[in-house]
Amino acid sequence: MRALFLGLGCVALISGQGCPSVDIFTGGGDNDGADGDVDVCGANGWYGDGVCDPDCLYLDPDCDWGDIDVCEANGWYDDGICDPYCSWPDPDCGVVGGPDVCAENGYYGDGVCDPGCPYLDPDCDWGDIDVCEANGWYGDGICDPYCELPDPDCE
Repeated sequence: MRALFLGLGCVALISGQGCPSVDIFTGGGDNDGADGDVDVCGANGWYGDGVCDPDCLYLDPDCDWGDIDVCEANGWYDDGICDPYCSWPDPDCGVVGGPDVCAENGYYGDGVCDPGCPYLDPDCDWGDIDVCEANGWYGDGICDPYCELPDPDCE
């Protein structure tokens, strides 16, 4: 659908020059992609927007790529931009003692798995790991009602 929109935009050009002969998903040109490739999805904020765009320059985290860690494949861990949808916590989303984007936005315990948070999100299936123990949330002064064991802060 997005490619159709971009194609229609070129048809609407009045200048008579037509569209540039650049494949917007893989070809060169002025852009913010690697190696001169056009990153239309990045420029339009389509990564992590809830819509799968399989033709993006980089793997779109909204698509099901199986066992591939999209953020690792795209080089998004520790790149200066917080990516809360990564398979593992992205260091850019906050560090111990620093800002925690997931806590600031209420992502922990909201019913949606956010695996890229700096702390393990209790909404994700982490196997046998007690998320609250791993994150140091028992007895930290904040009631965490979703913990595996009763949090003494909730009494």
